[in-house]
Parts: sequence; structure tokens; C-alpha cells
Amino acid sequence: TLIEQALKANRDLQAAQAALRQARENAAAQWGSLLPSVGGSLGDTRERANSAAFGISGGGAEIFSLYNATVNVSYAVDVFGGTRRQIESDEAQAEAQRFQLEASYLSLTANVVTTAVQEASLRTQIAATEDVIKVERQQLDLVRQQFTRGAASKAENLAQTAALGQKEATLPPLQQQLA
Repeated sequence: TLIEQALKANRDLQAAQAALRQARENAAAQWGSLLPSVGGSLGDTRERANSAAFGISGGGAEIFSLYNATVNVSYAVDVFGGTRRQIESDEAQAEAQRFQLEASYLSLTANVVTTAVQEASLRTQIAATEDVIKVERQQLDLVRQQFTRGAASKAENLAQTAALGQKEATLPPLQQQLA
């Protein structure tokens, strides 16, 4: 669940996916440069010409229509292979983007797993330390009772107090690390 959430929310991974899509589209678009270009146009013109201007007497203005159609076909010959090398370059860039996306995916999932394991470890260490502190306090209470009754020495009392203090001192760094 943590990994799924991280994959959905990670902007770097989304950017890497977009870069991969773009690189693949660029590579696919380059293949079009190997195909011929075809273009065409249609046109019509309607004019009125005076017959007298052409030396025809007695004629009035003549209306005529002129229709034009053109087709252009061009092809860039890849004699030295520059276009094919550009296509290969774009495909290699797409492949590099795919590997970069895969590396981002692996890094992110590895970081999430490592962090989850570290968190679980710290929580377990904190729980174990709290249990030890609880036992040390109980033992200190027993030593104090024995000391008040004369069954334990002051040195035992101080040693148990020091042991409890040492255990309590290990708890804040663990909690800080967890935070």
C-alpha cells in the first residue's frame, strides 16, 4: 500500500513517464521524414477580356474561366544516412528515457521499503526499551524497599538508579530518529 501510494504521488516518476512518452512520440515522428511529401492545390479564375485588345473587331467583352490543378511530390533522398541516424538517435533517446523511468521506479520503491523497515525496527526498539525501562523501575522499587528495610546497600540502590537512568537516556534518541 505504501509503495502504491508513493508511485501515485511521486511527481518525479510522473515527469519521467511524460518524458518517455515524448521521446517515443519524437522517435515515431522521425519515421515520417523517410516518406515522400505530397501537396496539391486547385484554383479557378474567372475573367472578362476585351476582344478589341487582341485585335478582334466587333467583339465585346468575353468572359472566360481558367482552372488550375497542381500536384507536388518531393522526396528527400537519404544518400549518406543522416535521416536514418537521426531516427536511430531518437529511438536510443527513447530507450534511455525508458531506463531512466525504470531506475526512478526502482529507487522510489526501494526507498519506501527501506524506510518502512527502518520505521518498524525503530518502533520495535522503542517498545522493547520501554518494556526494559518498566522492568528496571520495578526492580528499582524492590531495591528501594530492600534498602529501607536494611536488606540492600546504598550502592545497590545507586547502581539500580544509574541503570534505570541509562536505559531512559536511550529512549529519546530512538523517538527522535522515528520522528
